[in-house]
Amino acid sequence: MDDAKQLTRSGSSSNADSPAPVSDATIATRDLIRRILASLSPEEADFVRYEIFQNIEPVEPAPTPVSFEQVPLEIVSLIAEYLQLQDALSCLRVSRAWFSMWDNDFVATSLCRQLFPGLLELHSAKPRAESRDIFLNEARRFAYRHWHLASQVSYFRQQSSWGLGRFGDSSVAPHRDAAYGEGCLAWSAKVDAVCLRYLHKNMLKTCHLGPRTRKPFIHAVTRSLLVLRGERPADHEKHDIHIWHADHGEWGVASLPGDFAACYAANENVAFVTKQQHVIIWQWGQAPVELDAMSDLRHLLGEDEIPLDPLPGVIWHPTARNIAFIVWKYDRTKDSAKREASKVRSYMDDMREEMHVLKYENGKLTRHVKKALLDVIPGAPVEYCVCMILPIVPFCYQMNSHGLYCLEVIGLRKRRDSCRPAALCFNTLTEEFYVKRYTLVREANDFSSLGQAHPQILKHRGIATGDQLIHLGRWIFSSPWAPLWYTTEGGVMRDDGKFGKPKLLRSKQLMDGMLANSPCWNIFGDEDFLVLSVNEGVYVWSFQKGRELANGPLIETTGAEDVTDSIRQFAAWGNR
Repeated sequence: MDDAKQLTRSGSSSNADSPAPVSDATIATRDLIRRILASLSPEEADFVRYEIFQNIEPVEPAPTPVSFEQVPLEIVSLIAEYLQLQDALSCLRVSRAWFSMWDNDFVATSLCRQLFPGLLELHSAKPRAESRDIFLNEARRFAYRHWHLASQVSYFRQQSSWGLGRFGDSSVAPHRDAAYGEGCLAWSAKVDAVCLRYLHKNMLKTCHLGPRTRKPFIHAVTRSLLVLRGERPADHEKHDIHIWHADHGEWGVASLPGDFAACYAANENVAFVTKQQHVIIWQWGQAPVELDAMSDLRHLLGEDEIPLDPLPGVIWHPTARNIAFIVWKYDRTKDSAKREASKVRSYMDDMREEMHVLKYENGKLTRHVKKALLDVIPGAPVEYCVCMILPIVPFCYQMNSHGLYCLEVIGLRKRRDSCRPAALCFNTLTEEFYVKRYTLVREANDFSSLGQAHPQILKHRGIATGDQLIHLGRWIFSSPWAPLWYTTEGGVMRDDGKFGKPKLLRSKQLMDGMLANSPCWNIFGDEDFLVLSVNEGVYVWSFQKGRELANGPLIETTGAEDVTDSIRQFAAWGNR
């Protein structure tokens, strides 16, 4: 009877909870059933329960996949989001059935968005662009560059009469005597000429400046433009920047409303930033446009005066010439003046920093994107904390061809581990922030074993790509400046096993052998080339498979030095 009463209460509760209205006949029928159940003995109640369960039709369970080939593509795409690149490539080689599962547009789209943000958006305008082809081509290129960095090395010797001793001085600001951009290396070899070496085509061009007594400062170079400024210009030319078009052989002049501070060039576009925080967009053949970025940001934040980094940066859309992004650093710490006076800055102050990105189309503000370090870094501030800001890479440095730019390099500390660099990035195609963590390429990957938490660095003398971070630094004060080499930590590649760290270490040993008797003073590069400037010339590392990179001087054909034998000797030295 107790079971019958419990069953009666359960049925009554279910009826009370039912929101649907019932008729009087239904209520009378239910009352009759309750009275019948209440009169049953425990054995009779068990019999009724058994009969009820016997009459319920069993629900057929979903068929369990007997092999991976039967897993739906939606599940495979979710799995792909947690794989690294070599894991995804290994899945293609298991069997033909696995290859058919992974080699399709649905899964390739998920892999592209996870491993190469912006790649699909870059190829979206191309007809018949399949995600699988886009992913495989980029994956092969990325893996080759990551694991075979020393594919080809060339050395270009400079003549002592060209007077390059000043470039070998660590006190000289970078991007003055030399610059690199879009596969073009510009070098102020003479007082009245600037040489442009196109590494993709092995082609040489010379920009003649006319009679002058001092070398010009080279601020930027692209495939088409060379941006120059006099070392000590006259008062009437103080705000004038000279731009040479390499294809047309013509000159252009940009007159700035204030003192020159920085410039950011891409294709035929140049953005100038003045010390008075003006931002001017200059395009070849068009009138310059000044953006009111400071007023726009103040309006968005609702503040008259905001503690910004003194100068903004500019990043470019890879395909649309009329789109530019202005980047500001904003410090949310309220008592910034007092903190600046005391020169005390904790890691929580760095975590409060915000990056504000203003998108302009045809000179008009169309979007505002902001992120704090606390929101960008996964696990901050509980799992990760910012231990320092590292001015290793120039502000707004282009990392790859599909819209990724490095805004800042920070030091991340996880729990009690050593501080390791990470790049805070922004993609102009996806318009989102990303974080790439790096680890030092060395035998014992432990910073504390080197005697200090982090190395000394030369400011803004380094490069950052999707898989490598290389900058000038030193662990011991008396040692010469040398490249410090980092590789990605998780996310895209895993540097272990046969194809991982050993090959990277051999490449690093090759680089160390080359620079043993010739200190490096500057580093340029991108996804295709790495340029190391030394006192007597430059080393050029090519990441491109199957492309010949000729050895020789930058201006004349005499005095060319073939370093093939030297490279073999350095490689043999590194393998000992």
